[in-house]
Amino acid sequence: MRRFLSVLALMSIPLLAPVSAQADGGGIKFDQVPKGSAFYYKSIGDGITWVEYYGGVENGRHVMRKYFLQGGKVKPEPFQIAYFDPAGRLVRLDKLLFKSRHSWEPFACWSSNAAHCSHLHTVVETATGKVSARHKNSFEIKSKRNGRTVVRHPSGNRITTYYKLDDRNLILESKPAKPVLDKGYRLVKQGVPQQ
Repeated sequence: MRRFLSVLALMSIPLLAPVSAQADGGGIKFDQVPKGSAFYYKSIGDGITWVEYYGGVENGRHVMRKYFLQGGKVKPEPFQIAYFDPAGRLVRLDKLLFKSRHSWEPFACWSSNAAHCSHLHTVVETATGKVSARHKNSFEIKSKRNGRTVVRHPSGNRITTYYKLDDRNLILESKPAKPVLDKGYRLVKQGVPQQ
């Protein structure tokens, strides 16, 4: 159970983490991701699989829904829903299994290409509407053409993750620098809607 919860925590990190040249602002290039596109991921180590579907724009935000795969079939209900601002940066993540809503102000730093960034992370329990956590985090991000290194808490207990990205800023692979329970995840298949 501990390993399962660790993988769920790992999957809380946006699977589509944007980074690219400074000129594009660092957001996911949703204009290059057709509505209905599917991205299949597999965790490294325990092999848990899931798929993300791009749902287009809802209420001014790009939406990605994440579903577990079981026996090669998509489970009927999403386990997470991620919301991105018009620039493609993560601003909210609904963790449906845990009945919680995570939000970042102004956005989740790892979803931008800012070299130094801080955000306010708020967690709300959806059943009660109560704020269960609120804290500020700081990051250092070193971007390069095909990926980036994200360091959380750069002046203290550093947590480093490496991301390999494609030209649209989709994560091809994520690996923590010091894997303990979480070993990362990788994109195993992509699908675009039939025209």
